[in-house]
Order: sequence, then structure tokens, then C-alpha cells
Amino acid sequence: MTKEVEAYKRTILYIINREKQILKNQIKDYTYWKDLGENAVVKRDKLWIKSNINPWIKNTLGYDVVLFTEDRRVITSSFNFPLNKIPLKREIEISLMEINKDFYLYAVGPVYDENRKKFYGAYLLFARKVDTEYIKGLEEIMGIRLTFVSKDSSNKVSLEDYYKYPYLHMVVPLENGIYVVMDKEDTSLHEFNKMILIIFGISLGIILILSISLIRVLLNITFKPFEKLVEVSHKIANGEYEIELIKNRDDELGDFIKAFTYMISKIKEREEKLKWEKRETEKLAYLDHLTGVYNRRFLEESYEDIKRNHSLFSLVFVDLDNFKNINDRWGHELGDRVLVNVSEFFKKNFRDYDILVRYGGDEFCIILLNIDKDTAEKIVHRVKEKFEIEMMSSFGFNLSFTYGIAEYPKDGEDLNTLLKVADERMYKYKD
Repeated sequence: MTKEVEAYKRTILYIINREKQILKNQIKDYTYWKDLGENAVVKRDKLWIKSNINPWIKNTLGYDVVLFTEDRRVITSSFNFPLNKIPLKREIEISLMEINKDFYLYAVGPVYDENRKKFYGAYLLFARKVDTEYIKGLEEIMGIRLTFVSKDSSNKVSLEDYYKYPYLHMVVPLENGIYVVMDKEDTSLHEFNKMILIIFGISLGIILILSISLIRVLLNITFKPFEKLVEVSHKIANGEYEIELIKNRDDELGDFIKAFTYMISKIKEREEKLKWEKRETEKLAYLDHLTGVYNRRFLEESYEDIKRNHSLFSLVFVDLDNFKNINDRWGHELGDRVLVNVSEFFKKNFRDYDILVRYGGDEFCIILLNIDKDTAEKIVHRVKEKFEIEMMSSFGFNLSFTYGIAEYPKDGEDLNTLLKVADERMYKYKD
């Protein structure tokens, strides 16, 4: 029985640690992000916060979120979290906490730029409630009853359930005074007690003979399969799911092995789902929420890959002319429609493999791969003429753009240099 208990303990700890790792990976995508520090912490841009942090994270990732300063003043929050109870370090910390008799898995990390050179004096916190639905999912995976309890109530739960679930009962400590109580009922123990009483009533000699035989049978039938289960639990902890278990048994142990096999399949399904969710989250982190094209963060983080794969390209920096007048005269709703329309136009009129980025506000950046500056000038000039006609047709007012072009590697090799050159050339056109 001890080996079965150990198998369950290893499984629940493995699942919780996997959840922690996923939470850590997801918050890391945000804490080491210059835009978060500049727009949310420094500028306190409410529109940017709403579109990228709160309620965007709650609606998209399913996490509650708190952004707060180093002295624990809240910048934005989707729920009340006791910030005074958590230690603040310059690394991401993941833990469990009890809040008003509910349990939360949370991660908190410092807000840095991408190179971790500038600290913005703020912290970001993600939290997920260990609610009934979450626990039910774990119970379905493991085939066992689970109860999360605090230190004050763990002894009481342990005492009450010892008689209710005599077959398997354990209290596993997690952290911060939080425990998970695991129970499983099995009637075979009561039948075993009856069998012992009958055997004892026959004779001492028969008892001795049967006891020796029974011990041999139990050692062979019961403990060897559990040794196999312990071995399998180690493999599961290392991410191995292609395993073989003894299946041709019709007793209670056979039922347990079937349940254990089902649990493995559920863990595998859950892990594959979490991997898919992580991939989708990473995609969303690189897309502009309004237009659906790449954002500035994507350009900054993928630029080195672009350089490695292409020996020549032109960076086109585009600024919509007098776009502020549209917002001031007709409102931001129409302004947003214009930005979406402009993005769709650029996608249709540049090649599929060119890289289109909404750099910020009414500024766009297009990387024309394998094209020099002179050729890029001709292409963008033709696109601009067509752009002015289509915008007039779509909205009934004049809209154009000014652009500047920098060539890699002729005008520079790093992104900031190319952006600076393109920006300076663009303003020469404006002047």
C-alpha cells in the first residue's frame, strides 16, 4: 500500500509543478517587456493597459492579474490580492496562497525591459483560483478524491476522513501551510477482515498454512504490480507516457491498474492542451490587438532571425499623414476602422512573405525581403498612389502617408540604426 500512496503523491506533485512551470513561462512573456514598463508603469496609458493587460489577460489567458508598484500601490487589478503577504524579489516567484478560504496558484515577477537592464519599479502578478472545476479536472485525471486545505484544518479533515475512506488516505504538504488531502474508498478491506475471522475460527494449524500461502500470493500478486506502478510514476514525472501495464486482471487491483492507465491518458491530454494553449498565447503576444498584424515586440524579438536568414532587405517606415485630425473630428471609433483598413490594404499590396508591423499609433513598418533601397522606393511609390485612391473610395476623405527607407546592411546592421535612418528620411519628405 505504501508504494501505491507514493505513486499518487508523485503524480499530484508532478501535475502541480507542471502548472507552475506553465504559469512561469506565460508571465515571463510579459514581465520582461519594455512596452509594459513604458506604457503601463511610466505613462499609465489606460487604453494600452485595457488592450494588453487588464481585462485582456483575464479574458484571453484566464488569469486574474495585478500590476503594482514596488511600494505595493496598485496600477491595475482584476481582483483584490493581499499584496502585503507576498515577498518581492528581482526574479519570478511561483507559489500557492489561501485568500478568504479560497486557494490560488500565483506567479509574481519584476517588470524589466527585454535585456533586463532597466527595472521599472513595478511588479506583475498572475493568479489562478484552485476552484471546484479545477479540482474536478484533477480528480478525473487521477481517479481519486482531492481536498485542498489549510494547516489549521488539515488535521481535522485527516481525522474525520480516516474512517470514511479506510482504503487509502493521505495528506500531502504543498507550501505556505497548504495541503492536499487524497482519499480513495475500497470495500476490499472489509471483506479481508471477514476472511481473517473465518480462518481464525477453523484452527490454528490451518491459519498458519493459509497465512504462509496468502503472504506468498500477496507478495506475488499485489506488491509486484505496485513496484511496476512506482516505476511508471517515475517515467510519467519525466514526461514519458508510452508505457505498458498489466491489464489481464479482474480483481480490485486490476480495476486500479485500469484507473491508473486512464489517469495517464488524461495527464497526456491535459499536457498537450496546455502546450497548445501556450503556443496560441505566444502567437497573441506578437500580434497587434486591433489590426491583427505583427506588433513592435515581434519586430524587436525576431530581428536577429531576419538578419540571419536574409543578407539584403529594406526597412520602410510609414507614418499616416494628419491621422490625428481624423480622431479629433470623427472620433476614435472611425480612427480604429481606418487603421484596420490600412493594415488590410498593406497586406494585399505587399508580398505575403514581407513583414508588416504596426509599430505604434499611426506608424507602420514594412520589411521588404531581398530588395534594395532603390527598388523599394519604386514599389512603395506605386503602393502610395493606389493607397490614396482606395482610401478616398472607402472613407470619402483624403488620406496619404509619408515614408522613409533604410537598406540592410548598407545603412546599418542593428534595428535601432535602420529605424533611425528611415525615420530621418521620412521627416525630410514631410518637410
